[in-house]
Amino acid sequence: MFWRFAILILLMSLPASLHARQRNLRCRQVPVGQPVVLDSLPLDPGSISFPGNGAIAYTFDFESRTLLVQENGKDSIEVCYRVFPANLFTAAPARSLQDFDSSAFFRHGAPGAAPLSQPQSLLETPGIRKSGSISRGISVGNRQSAFVNSQLNLQLEGQLTDDISIEALISDQQIPYQPEGNTQRLDDFDQVYVKLRHEHATLTLGDIVLQNPESWFLRYRKNGQGVSLQTQFGEEGREGHSSFAISGARGKFHSEQVEAVDGLSGPYQLRGPSSERFVIVLANSEKVWLDGRLLERGFDRDYVIDYNTAEITFSPAILITAYSRIRVDFEYATRDYARSIVLAGHEQELGRLQLGVHYYGEQDQANHPLQYAFSESDIERLSRIGDETENAYISGIDTAAYSADRVLYRRVDTLVEGNLYTAYLRSTDPELAIYSLRFSEVGQGNGEYILSGNSTNGRVYQWQAPVGG
Repeated sequence: MFWRFAILILLMSLPASLHARQRNLRCRQVPVGQPVVLDSLPLDPGSISFPGNGAIAYTFDFESRTLLVQENGKDSIEVCYRVFPANLFTAAPARSLQDFDSSAFFRHGAPGAAPLSQPQSLLETPGIRKSGSISRGISVGNRQSAFVNSQLNLQLEGQLTDDISIEALISDQQIPYQPEGNTQRLDDFDQVYVKLRHEHATLTLGDIVLQNPESWFLRYRKNGQGVSLQTQFGEEGREGHSSFAISGARGKFHSEQVEAVDGLSGPYQLRGPSSERFVIVLANSEKVWLDGRLLERGFDRDYVIDYNTAEITFSPAILITAYSRIRVDFEYATRDYARSIVLAGHEQELGRLQLGVHYYGEQDQANHPLQYAFSESDIERLSRIGDETENAYISGIDTAAYSADRVLYRRVDTLVEGNLYTAYLRSTDPELAIYSLRFSEVGQGNGEYILSGNSTNGRVYQWQAPVGG
């Protein structure tokens, strides 16, 4: 049984051996009387033969693989030979010379180690272009400890897939940022959004601008933070456009008639709807009209604006007189209530007929104030005011833990002209200074407190005894 198995293995390996030997056999025509290199590989000198020619006189150099056939009355003759599978004369060092190069480690790593990987960039994503900046800073002060400020501005643009492209601007800043309003066009670094585009739809998340379509009705332009979706479909002549957005309002709209001063280019300070002196205008939200003409922003244009102080200064090319009519439409930052905006619309084209329907809704979340927590007594008092908005106020007195970095007051009772008054006086006594006050401007002679000056931590108000009750 064993011999049968051995004979079977021998018979199976014999064709492979014959095939390998046949594969190493080579034949070619060579000239007679001239030296010629037979092959690029070493060959077996004992395998050289001249089929059908009998004994032929020749010389062969093994190292150079050169064959010279002696004169025999022929121009060329066929020669056959067998080659080795590898070049036996190639040098094979145990180690490469690069291993002894002193600078090879920095290019290829240590000898025998895996090659160093190529440097990878931040957020490595093929097909997406990235740009931006990262900054760190240290702030110190005479009333505070040192702390670190960080800022990140990152822009992305490119193709996510064959059908979807992305455009994003991501900003992370510890300090609120408002660009300077002295250029005609503002950069987008004060915005944070991600925009995905498809052939038939566009999705935007983050800071969005809600603006009315081309129509004489329902005109608006609002800055918000949320999500918006625009889609388009249909063929030419029957196209349809739909839009939907839901966001929180970044600011509140106000239109103000500015009283012009003859010959004064500015600055003119904008006020809120309740004559608030200090408002923050949202960047790129203002429209300035002079005698019915829309002006352009820019230091080389018509005006510049400081968004933080809400001050407008006109350029020397703009003539301001006592008869100039100046109107400014703008949005200002407000943190009284959470405000929501819902927008939906559809436009359909049917040949020469164009139809469209749009909905825009904006409202305060009356039960969700952002700054103050109204008590039951405050809500009851405000509900009984009705249309008397001049009395729509609540107490601005609140208790607070003592802190040397805040302006705090102590409460005292005093007798003036036979009348007992409760007054609040600035104090730095940790046992008595437990009251934090908010003041509102009520007009000259209508209040009991005056602004006495500014301290390191803020404004200080001083109580004045009423005159004649």
